[in-house]
Amino acid sequence: MEPTLTRPVRHRLAISATLVLGTTLVLGCSNETAPPEPVAKVTVSPATAIVVVGGFGGTVQLTATTTNAAGNVLKGRTLTWASSNTAVATVAGTGLVTGVAPGSATITATSEGQAGTAGITVSPTPPPAQHRIALRMVSGATELYDWVTGVKFTPRGNNYTRLAMLQKIYGGNLELSHSTFIPGYYDSVQTELALAGMETLKYNVVRVLLNGADVGGLADPGGGLSSAYVANVADFIKRAKVHGIFVVVSLEFIPDGPPYSDLLNAQQGALFQQINLYFLTAGGVSAVSLFWTDFIHALAAAGAPLGAILAYQLHEEQYFDGSAPPLSLTAGTVTTGKGQSYDMADAVAKRRMMDENLVYYVNHVRPAILAVDPTALVTIGFFWPQGPNPARIGDPRITNPYPAIAGSTIDFVNLSVYPEVDGLTLAQLVQNFAFAGYLEKPVVMGEFGAYKAYHATEQSAVQALTTWQVQSCSYGFTGWLLWTWDTFEQPEWWNARAGSGLIGDMLSPARRPDPCFQ
Repeated sequence: MEPTLTRPVRHRLAISATLVLGTTLVLGCSNETAPPEPVAKVTVSPATAIVVVGGFGGTVQLTATTTNAAGNVLKGRTLTWASSNTAVATVAGTGLVTGVAPGSATITATSEGQAGTAGITVSPTPPPAQHRIALRMVSGATELYDWVTGVKFTPRGNNYTRLAMLQKIYGGNLELSHSTFIPGYYDSVQTELALAGMETLKYNVVRVLLNGADVGGLADPGGGLSSAYVANVADFIKRAKVHGIFVVVSLEFIPDGPPYSDLLNAQQGALFQQINLYFLTAGGVSAVSLFWTDFIHALAAAGAPLGAILAYQLHEEQYFDGSAPPLSLTAGTVTTGKGQSYDMADAVAKRRMMDENLVYYVNHVRPAILAVDPTALVTIGFFWPQGPNPARIGDPRITNPYPAIAGSTIDFVNLSVYPEVDGLTLAQLVQNFAFAGYLEKPVVMGEFGAYKAYHATEQSAVQALTTWQVQSCSYGFTGWLLWTWDTFEQPEWWNARAGSGLIGDMLSPARRPDPCFQ
């Protein structure tokens, strides 16, 4: 709810004057006012602008300022907007310019016979990026490879994130959240040092996480995406490319603002709530598809080299909420965005609902991404399931990616697999994920790390992580991203740069070219 604003009431005042010429003459009150000052100049800002044909970046908002002969601003004057070439660019009465076709046009704002102009250049829609890393089949299994060199590509890298106390858009509470690209928090110097350090150790991948839930994040207060936030992401990708590092761009939640949240929340009610809205409703599919479409267009408009992106990750860690409808229901039938109905009294039907709709979700969002970035790879992440080996006891979040995800169109899968988690061995965690026999799609360990509560020394953490990496090769993992490169805002976790930097060194391709040997 917007705050109530109290505006000052302006009163017209009668004027009286006293003239002393030997006698006193009192002049009567007058309601006459001086005529308004004429407009002497109209200035249009920005004076020049570039827009592209269609999509994000296809419009630019112009503003016009009227001034008098002394250069003072005159408010409330009527403006008329016009384009010299409507076949190239049109302009609305608000000054919003839309690119129509490649070329040039002059936009004119006129007020009281005075005019100001802005030069508009309309560029063609940029050609789709050619992503260097692609997929190929080798001996019945799919692998990542560099199509330029023909060499198999093994993702080895780090998660890069900065954390800060940020305010949630919805609810307003403060939480420690991803601040990496938040305007005012993004540090290009720190970013450059981190990427240079990764390059020195021959890492080839970095994953970053987008923030749609906090003030200053992806959501623009006026609707759509924050251009400042997107510009910071684009800057990061540009820098990563210079250092020869591919970027995985991962989403957690869509921007908490229109039009994305409007689409998502339109179907919120007694049957669908919380994160289940994403995967079980048509609105969820539409909202996420629209986000990725707009975001990729925005990155391109900001000059990001899309070919340096290894993959768009639909979710850092996908899950269903078992404590929210419809999964919390024990009776009745629900019909999901897939158009299929399921009996909530039947546990088998609930599992089938999750499996089928996860596949439906992926198979509809991925084509939306490829429509704007045809050679892109698309991935999705999961944390460890709760069985058959007991794990995450009491956690309402449900994740059972396999075998369902193997039947989707996803290009490869990211799994979060941490040593000592819930006291389980790597073999037990792999058993919980149940991906043995489903290695047609590459499996990357998108997160693994060492918790200081289990490893008091840097040397202990190094031993655990390198052993974990080597052992994982025998289970079919084909890539590894450490949590994290240098997130010192999480002091309870070891990171690649903690202590003497031995962790980052020992996990690196520079030190261990073959990750499957210690």
